[in-house]
Amino acid sequence: MAEGVAHSPVESPLARGWRRISPRLVPLMAVITAFIIGVPFMIFTRAKGNVAEGLYISGAAYSALIEGSLGLVRGDLVSRDNADLVFALAAQQDLTARELNSLGRSAANLAEVGSEKVRRYAEILGKYPLSDEEFDALGESLTEIAAVGADTLAAMRPLIADLSQLERRDVRTLAEPYRAKDTLSANERAEIEAAALSAANLSDEDLLKQMAVVHEQGIATLERLAEQVDVLAGMGLDANSADAATIVEMAAGSTEDARALAETLNRLDAAGITDPATAADQMTMVRRMFDADLFSQDSSVHDALENEFEGVIAENMVVRRPGNRLLVAYDTTATAGIIWQDSANTPENPADDRPETVFLRLGDSALLFIVSSLEATIVRSIPFIIAGLAVALGFKAGLFNIGAEGQLYAGGIVAVFVGYSGIFAGLPALIHLPLVLVSGLL
Repeated sequence: MAEGVAHSPVESPLARGWRRISPRLVPLMAVITAFIIGVPFMIFTRAKGNVAEGLYISGAAYSALIEGSLGLVRGDLVSRDNADLVFALAAQQDLTARELNSLGRSAANLAEVGSEKVRRYAEILGKYPLSDEEFDALGESLTEIAAVGADTLAAMRPLIADLSQLERRDVRTLAEPYRAKDTLSANERAEIEAAALSAANLSDEDLLKQMAVVHEQGIATLERLAEQVDVLAGMGLDANSADAATIVEMAAGSTEDARALAETLNRLDAAGITDPATAADQMTMVRRMFDADLFSQDSSVHDALENEFEGVIAENMVVRRPGNRLLVAYDTTATAGIIWQDSANTPENPADDRPETVFLRLGDSALLFIVSSLEATIVRSIPFIIAGLAVALGFKAGLFNIGAEGQLYAGGIVAVFVGYSGIFAGLPALIHLPLVLVSGLL
């Protein structure tokens, strides 16, 4: 009976090709896997579990990585939709480019603080007729007033007025013994009354409490707080109220800044704008278009947008970049081309310009190859490449003893030298051969 011979299955050309190239793909697959694993981490850390925002953040991060390493990036072309809020604002208010820039910065600050909080600021500023300096002074004192007690400070007004006539050091000396006393002797009371006549109208218990406050706060602080208590009384405001807390918030920054934010919010509301962050970005973009000489410098924002905007984006390629920066290819409608940079700052001599970006239009966007990014990557990577080669060559030369490979290389080299060098050629074979073996082993 004939025995069967086992045959391995015949590999297809595709399988053989994959077996040959798959080891080379391991580093690439490892990098791709690391990128994929990084996405959920960004969702939970940076986006706080918001999947859509996390995907946007990870996409922006990986796009920046590719741009920084290869110089390739996709950018959106500027369109009317990118300035629709500025169009609405300019239709309501006549602005210059400088005013638009200032309003854009204020709108960015408004977005950071929050519209609801600024509305509370506006309500307080309209409710109480104080100057910015008076609001700041009151806000800086309200926390201390609440800690001491507005009623306590009001009751202490006569004593504070009397002690204010003394030198600061004399008041400290007078109040020092009473920071923790429970009783008051006749001599001690007489000493206090000699310095402050109003003390005669207080009971021992009240006088001890008030002198303890004087010791704890200091007479200068009490003078300031007593003045602000009078302001509170005139406003009909409780130091522990919600309005008082808002005043403290305003003063923590600056009431002047809070008033400016309230004015900005009012202007945005008048134009029907509810998203100050987007409005700030668009205002900055339009301002950058003025800076790039895309609009007439003497035009108002309204005239520039209504009369020049459409022509500008039709006759030039204007690409939006991160940070509201613009990349402009002037006077071109070409599908592809090069944007040149005047590196020598000589606009009258284009001969010294150098290529900055290669572009390819892709509908409403453009694929950009930023030469300087790739150049910077190469410059930064060269030292690391040289260091890596130095380590690799060291391994191959046997300078590092990894798994005894270095010893094998070194031993072989020494054995060959002893065996073939003319220095040892005159030795008898009985001595020469063992010497070669021993030198190789050592």
